[in-house]
Amino acid sequence: MKLSDDFKRVLRHFAYYYTNGTLPYVIGDENILKGIDYREMLKNEASLVD
Repeated sequence: MKLSDDFKRVLRHFAYYYTNGTLPYVIGDENILKGIDYREMLKNEASLVD
């Protein structure tokens, strides 16, 4: 199955903001991941990004 260019673009942006630690600010809801240090989890389990 081939992914659309729009989907690939959105996925790249999501992965960037996720790994950069700015995802809560980009989605406009700082409470959605409140108390979850997902960047710390990425250090131990990098495959979570895949």
